[in-house]
Amino acid sequence: MKSKILRVILAAAVLLGGFLSTASAVQADGSASFIFVWVKTDDSVRIRTSNFPGGKLLDIRMGAYGTDAKDGIYVDTTNTGAGGAFEETYRIPAALKGLDRIAMRFESKDGVVITNWFANTTAGQATPTAVPTLQPTPQGTPVSGGPSLTITGVLKNQSISARARGLPANQTFRVRMGPMNDFGKNGIEVGQFNSGKGGSMDLLIPMSRTSVDVEWVSVRIDSDQGYYAYNVFKNVSTGSVQDTDAVVVNPTDTSGYYCEIVSVKPASGTKLDKKSDFDAVWVVKNTGSKTWETTAVDYKYLSGKEMHTGEDLYDLTKKVKPGETVKIIVDMRVPNAGGSFTATWALVQGSTILCKMPVTITAK
Repeated sequence: MKSKILRVILAAAVLLGGFLSTASAVQADGSASFIFVWVKTDDSVRIRTSNFPGGKLLDIRMGAYGTDAKDGIYVDTTNTGAGGAFEETYRIPAALKGLDRIAMRFESKDGVVITNWFANTTAGQATPTAVPTLQPTPQGTPVSGGPSLTITGVLKNQSISARARGLPANQTFRVRMGPMNDFGKNGIEVGQFNSGKGGSMDLLIPMSRTSVDVEWVSVRIDSDQGYYAYNVFKNVSTGSVQDTDAVVVNPTDTSGYYCEIVSVKPASGTKLDKKSDFDAVWVVKNTGSKTWETTAVDYKYLSGKEMHTGEDLYDLTKKVKPGETVKIIVDMRVPNAGGSFTATWALVQGSTILCKMPVTITAK
């Protein structure tokens, strides 16, 4: 059967007007094409589409000039929504940095192929906030001002820490991770998190099994409403992955067990007398779909200054249904030394951390 192929082999040229355009396209079938709005050397490129087919999931790949990026490095997947014209920004893979010209390819699993190439030289009007941008929603309407994802620490083959910015409120994000070169095939879901009030959020993300011993790894977050962000990191230990305020991305195999810290007392930085007793109190909400049974969910000391005066591990005192809250209280004593101290406890289900519960006080 003859495959549906939309192939565009175009030459890119820098215009004096400040953006990249293309020569006339010669296509085997259809009139889909894209031009380059701007390029930031070795960093990112923004494209503008024309007559793109609707309702397609297109994998974007980049590769050396002259290859049409066939079997190139996976960059992203875009939902074309209603099709037609839209703009998107994509990162240039680290492995292609330094190349003079780079091929770019859109390809669907049912045979749609659209290609072009660009000169890897800064041109056009690139803005600092343009990467990453938001893809069109499933209805095809572009949404502006999408989230971003910055890697802040890596623990080789185990986990990463990341800061997400610009998150919309109260949306569930799926987190996928996999080798940069074949993310489309081996990028697997490692967990989910809820964006809560939105804005910025620190995340602790477990490493996917497909990323172990892989040098360059991609990570991507997606919500059902069409918001997404992504980044690439080198799988070597660097930075810190022990942020006590980070939201733990729940492993997929514990789907249904999610929680949110509603309040913490004493408030962070509260000044207390040395050697005085106090209660650390967390109000935690069950934001998942499963009931927390007293025999299945515990809270335990995790890290930081050991200020508790009792045990390191406790059972929940009551069953907590989805949507309900529970008050967790731990007896503590202020250290006999001045300064700021943080103790981190966690709500756990077996060996899985559902959410961390830090408390920070200042001894006076």
